[in-house]
Amino acid sequence: MKYLSVITDSEPVKQALRACGKGAVSHAYAIVSEDEFTAGVVSALLIAAISGADADRVYEGGYADVRVFPEQRDKILSADIDELTSTAYITSTELDKKFYIIRKASTMNESCQNKLLKTLEEAPPSVIIILEIQSEALILPTVISRCSRIDTAPADDVVLKRELGNYFAEGDVELAVALSGGYPGKAEKILGDAACGEDFALALETLMFMKTSRNILTYSRKWADRKER
Repeated sequence: MKYLSVITDSEPVKQALRACGKGAVSHAYAIVSEDEFTAGVVSALLIAAISGADADRVYEGGYADVRVFPEQRDKILSADIDELTSTAYITSTELDKKFYIIRKASTMNESCQNKLLKTLEEAPPSVIIILEIQSEALILPTVISRCSRIDTAPADDVVLKRELGNYFAEGDVELAVALSGGYPGKAEKILGDAACGEDFALALETLMFMKTSRNILTYSRKWADRKER
């Protein structure tokens, strides 16, 4: 996995991994991170620390006892939670425990969260549930309170720039680091989006040159052309 040194330098992540290594394991975790990539890496590292599994293989979906929801969509549906609750009591086959990773947990509606809450409260000891949360405001406080919380911290710009430089040209990295908020997944997404630089240039131009009401129409047209972004 890429950017491990950046992600594991976060103190909350270090503490969680140390605790797992010592056997202090929770029945559920809430990984709160703006960056989906970072949350996914932390999930894999947690599972590896708890079960002794290979973290890379976990991340790549190589274990039958590690289920990830949603599998192909961008949103958690009631059917996903039903699948989780209906299979939670089935015995694991490869690992000592069964793991359920709920990616994009912030997309769960209130009904899904309440359904999940019951499982969080009554889950069998052989099951661990991991929520990857991008927007805490969309998650019921009762759900988060049932989990051990891990808040990922953004990386220092200098450190992130150095790490990205191992994979991308230095000239492209500057803008990505500036716009990423310190998260490698966000930075990489920006680097893979050719139009992102154009968006940034237009934003900068607008701030610098839209000085009077006469400029509003001109810049409104420019932004309207990019409204889908």
